[in-house]
Amino acid sequence: MIRRLVCLSALVLFASISGCSSKTDVETATVSPQPSAEGEKYLLSDAPAESQDVIPTLEDVEDGQDVVVIGRIGGDVNPWVEGLAAFSIVDRSLAACTDIPGDKCPTPWDYCCVTDQLKGAKTLVKVVDEEGEVIQTDARKLLGLEELQTLVIKGQARKDDAGNVTLLAHAIYVDPANPGQVKWSDLEKDHDHAHDHDHSDADETKSENDNDSSVPKVQGD
Repeated sequence: MIRRLVCLSALVLFASISGCSSKTDVETATVSPQPSAEGEKYLLSDAPAESQDVIPTLEDVEDGQDVVVIGRIGGDVNPWVEGLAAFSIVDRSLAACTDIPGDKCPTPWDYCCVTDQLKGAKTLVKVVDEEGEVIQTDARKLLGLEELQTLVIKGQARKDDAGNVTLLAHAIYVDPANPGQVKWSDLEKDHDHAHDHDHSDADETKSENDNDSSVPKVQGD
């Protein structure tokens, strides 16, 4: 009788441990976002040749010029434009907080460690349709994008009289070697040094970004 009770207790304990383990695996598993059916047609399977980084593009580009630009999603706490397929990218020469050994900033895509270097190294990307209109679907839902992914943008530059540049994207290549940001839950909340996260909201950020590039409310350029 005692032996039967011991065996039964062991089985109950094993089942309990197995159940907790399975739950933990499910809760901690992360699934990368996927593009929508509409967004698939804007994604390239192969990287375009001869892409140029953000900084030299902003320095030399002319209005209406066809461009192929490579950069990383970020530059603000919220680099996205809510409700539109628009977001900011940063030159690859700048270090996000995750590029700094030991840094555990929970929003490393805001480049808070190099804020003073963002001017002239960040620009706005707007994904446009065949008519040149900005697609009114969040870029994360449309294209399955995440912060700090490296993208190659193929499209056209728009440059206003003040020299502000916006990229109108017709096609985008997502670099699989740079899949994006570690999830917040994987990062400790205490930092090794102070961070300045006093940024404005998404719409304000995009209308007053470090390139001074404006964001249309609905229409494309």
